[in-house]
Amino acid sequence: EGRNWLKALGVLLLVIAVILSMVFVPATYRVTAEGKLMPVIQRDVFAPWDGEVVEIYVKSGQRVKEGDPLLRLRNDDLRAQLVAARNERDEKRELLVALMAEYDEAIKTAQRDDEIRLQGQIVETRIEMEAAAEQVKILEQRDEQLTVRAPITGVVPTFQIEQLLMNRPVRRGEKLLEVMDDTGPWRLELEVEEHRMGHILRAQRKLGTKELDVEYVLATNVEVPLHGKLERLSTRANASEKAGSIVLAYVRIDPTELPTLRIGAEVRAKIACGKRSLGYVFFGDVVEFFQKQAFTWF
Repeated sequence: EGRNWLKALGVLLLVIAVILSMVFVPATYRVTAEGKLMPVIQRDVFAPWDGEVVEIYVKSGQRVKEGDPLLRLRNDDLRAQLVAARNERDEKRELLVALMAEYDEAIKTAQRDDEIRLQGQIVETRIEMEAAAEQVKILEQRDEQLTVRAPITGVVPTFQIEQLLMNRPVRRGEKLLEVMDDTGPWRLELEVEEHRMGHILRAQRKLGTKELDVEYVLATNVEVPLHGKLERLSTRANASEKAGSIVLAYVRIDPTELPTLRIGAEVRAKIACGKRSLGYVFFGDVVEFFQKQAFTWF
């Protein structure tokens, strides 16, 4: 019976010790997030006008230089407008030549009334021809823009370009491709669940810096932890199929630590958000869940 009391006392003391450690022992609280490894310099390529993709000059993963053609659109309405404008310009040019010939003849034959009339028609026709030529120039520039070119030097990471775009109608402003500079700096693009953002913002205020420590691993090499610094947070939330409402977090890294650099490589990361009690580190998510439910209920 005495030994049972000692065992009970020991268990009680152990429970008290665990509770006290959960309350008073500090530990680093980390917000977990998943994301991708991406180049910092990225440019989206948009459709300049409505049209249909009729030619594609690049393949997925191909390296391009700034100004290289990526694809070609066809806009039948624009082509018709250009043909009509060129015809009008040519007609005005031929008319001007004819009027000039009549004007010269009127001068030779001293036909003063015809000379004055033709002089006015020549001025009017020249103005119309210049306007038509300017319209042709504008339409030719638009037609040239239907050849979509690379905005920067880099790699085209868009997957299955031909299956995605070939012979497909697109609208002006629609995103077509991406070009990324894989020779420049790299970063992590993490999707942080919006309801976890409070921890990050409090830690930034408390520590007086936005650059929180980040530990991450590649999905293909989880045994090797790597480190980076939180650089900035997106100013708005986005929708994610996996995590619901998320905020993008950008993490500065040292690419020389990585064995290979692959655009879009999956990573798992932990953002250090300062010290909290050991109990909160272990059970903080449960506490937050019940707080959220209590607010909803009451």
